[in-house]
Amino acid sequence: MKLPLALQNPSFRAFWGGTLISVTGFQMLRFTQFWLIFDITDSSLYIGYLALASGIPTIVFNIIGGVYADRLNQKMLVFTTQFLLALFIFILCFLTFIGIVNEWHILLLALLSGSVEAFDQPARRALYPSLIDREAIPSGVALLSGIWPGTRIISPAIAGFLIVWTSVAFAILISALGFLIMAIIALTLKVNFSPQQKNTSPLEDLLEGFSYINSHSIFKFIISITFFQSFFALAYIPMMPVIAKEVLTLGPEAQGILLGASGLGALSTTIVIAIKPNLGSKFFHVVIGSFLSGISVIIFALSSVLSGSYYLAIICMFIVGIFGTLPAISAQSSLQLSVPNNLRGRIMGLYGLTFSLRPLSGFQAGLISGFTNPTFAIAFGGAALSIFTVTSFITNKNVRKFNQIIDKQ
Repeated sequence: MKLPLALQNPSFRAFWGGTLISVTGFQMLRFTQFWLIFDITDSSLYIGYLALASGIPTIVFNIIGGVYADRLNQKMLVFTTQFLLALFIFILCFLTFIGIVNEWHILLLALLSGSVEAFDQPARRALYPSLIDREAIPSGVALLSGIWPGTRIISPAIAGFLIVWTSVAFAILISALGFLIMAIIALTLKVNFSPQQKNTSPLEDLLEGFSYINSHSIFKFIISITFFQSFFALAYIPMMPVIAKEVLTLGPEAQGILLGASGLGALSTTIVIAIKPNLGSKFFHVVIGSFLSGISVIIFALSSVLSGSYYLAIICMFIVGIFGTLPAISAQSSLQLSVPNNLRGRIMGLYGLTFSLRPLSGFQAGLISGFTNPTFAIAFGGAALSIFTVTSFITNKNVRKFNQIIDKQ
C-alpha cells in the first residue's frame, strides 16, 4: 500500500513528523497548565485568565505574523518560534521543579507563548506547500489537519499519567522537548520557495493581503465560513461539561468520551481525505459539508435534551466530528491551491485568525445559555453556520460556482 501522496516527499515526512511531536507537546502543555494553575489557586477563574492569556496575543498578532511569514525566511521563522516556545516551557518547568512557580509565572509565560504562536502558525501554513508538489497539497492539508484531533484524544491522557506517575515538572519537560524537536527538524527542511526582498512597509503588505481577499469573493466566503465554524458551531466543545453534567446527568468521564467521539470522527475524515484527496468535489466538501456540519450540531443538541441518551449522543458527536472536519480540510486546501506564494503567509494569517477565535466561542455560547439554556446555545451555533452557508449559496453566484473558480486559480 502506497503512502499518502504528500508523505512520499522526505521533507514533508520530516515536517509532518515534527508537527505531530510539537502539537502533542502543545496539547500536553495546555492540559498541564490548566491543571497546574487550578492546583495552585483552587479557582476556576484563573483557568479563564489562562485561556485569555494564551488566546488574546494569538488573535491580536496572527495577521502581523502572516505579514512576516511573507517577508522572512519561513524555515528560519519556524525554527525561531519553536525554539522560543521550548525556552519558555523550559523556564516554566524549572520554576515548577524548584517549587516557586505561582499563577503569575504561568500567566506571563502563557502570554509570551501566545505571542510567539501568532508568528509560528502562519509561517508553518505558508511553509509546507513549498515542500511538496501542487497535486499533493490536499493530501498534505488532510495529514496536518488530522494531527489536531488525533493528539486531542491521546495527549491529555499522556500528560495526566505523567503527572500521576512522575511530577508536573516532568510532564512540562516532555512538552518542551516536543517544540525543541520541531525546531531542529525545521533546520533540515529543503524548501523550494524563498520570499522576495520587499521595498514596501509591513503595513502596506498587510493592506495588500486585505485587498487581495476583498477582491476575491470566494476567498472571503472560505474565511467567513471558517469563522462561523470556529466562533459558533464549535461552541459545543466548551459547553460539553454542562451537557454531560446537567443534560445527560453524567460525570466528567462522559465529557471526555463525547469529545473523544468527535475527535475520532474528525480523525477518520482526515485519514480518508489524506489517502483519497480527490474523493468528492470541493463544492460538496466546503459548501454542503458546512451546511451538514451545522445541522449535525443541531441534531446533537436536540437529541441530548429530548432523548437524554448517552449512547445516541456519542453517535451524534462522531457525526459532528466528520462533518466539522470535512469543510475545514477542503477550505484550507482550496486556499493553499489558489493563493500566490508571495501572499501565502498573509492569507493564511487571516485564515488562521478564525481558528484563534475558537476560545471565544464559549463566551458567546455562555451568554446565550445564560438567557436560555445550554442546548439552545449549542443549537444556535449550528444554525448560524447552516444559515450563513445557505444564504451565501443563494446570494453569491461564485459560491455556486465554487469548483470552477478554485480550479481556475
